[in-house]
Parts: sequence; structure tokens; C-alpha cells
Amino acid sequence: LPISWNRAVTGPYCWQEIDIELWSNRFHQSDHLDRMLEMLIPRSAGSLRKLSVTGLRNDSIFSFIAQHAGSLKTLKVPRSGLTNSGVVNVAEKLSSLTFLDLSYCCKIGPEAIQAIGKHCKSLREFCRNMHPLDVASVVSHDDEAYAIANTMPKLKRLEIAYHRVSTEGVLK
Repeated sequence: LPISWNRAVTGPYCWQEIDIELWSNRFHQSDHLDRMLEMLIPRSAGSLRKLSVTGLRNDSIFSFIAQHAGSLKTLKVPRSGLTNSGVVNVAEKLSSLTFLDLSYCCKIGPEAIQAIGKHCKSLREFCRNMHPLDVASVVSHDDEAYAIANTMPKLKRLEIAYHRVSTEGVLK
């Protein structure tokens, strides 16, 4: 029996992968992004496997994402205003992640990375790129390197750019 298009696009299988990264670049200082995520994510009915969005404004929308992350394997949230406490508070709900991109998230540091590593035991790929201007005042990122080394032993791919890491931090 043929399924109507309306039924197909309103069903959860159409919403297992949500990629609004390009669209969200335009709305990073707007509540449009929050409303879009609050509308799209519940459509997955718990089967969301991949979410790509940029510029989350705060921890509350990240918490909303985490509440619906039971099946989430891939999460890309670069250029987001997440904080250490916000990430630490929801890291346990992200335990099924295998890929995480926290690039250009300037308000998080080793505490958030350690919480992710502690709770996301299946994590295989981690991206933590920074912009050169965002790290100009940072003396060292060794604490982030140690957090990655101590809590993410199963990583197969680590992507970092513009981090000030000592030789010892790299060796870890």
C-alpha cells in the first residue's frame, strides 16, 4: 500500500537526521533557531540519530536537545553559547554519542569535556576547533588535552585546531 507524503513526512523516520547547520548560521542571535529545534526534534519521536545545528544561544536549548537524545549518535553544535555547567548538567543524557563537535564553543572548557568523556563511553570522534582570535588570551589548553586523554580512551579521531597545547599535552 502506498503511503501518503503527508503521513511519511509527519512520521518519526523522516526526522532521524536533522541538519539545519547552514540555515542556523543566519539565526544564531534569534529565538527562531530555538523555536525551529523545539518544533523539529519532537517529530523524531525518540529516534533522532543525528543533529547538526550551529549557534545555539544558551544551555536551555542544549538541555532540550539532551532530553530527546536517547538515540542520538551524532551531535554537531559548533559556535554555540554553551557553558561548562550546562554541558556538565546534561552530559549523562548524551551517553549514546559516537561523534561530537564542540568547535568554536568559547564558554566551555575542561570541566565540560571531562563530563562528556565520563558519560559518553561510545564516543569515537571529537571535534574541538577554535578560532585563532578566541584563543589569543589563553595561555594553555593543556587542561583540555588532559581531559580528553583521561576520559576518552576509545577515540579514533580527534580534530583540534588553534589550541595552545604543550608537547606534554599532545603526548597525553
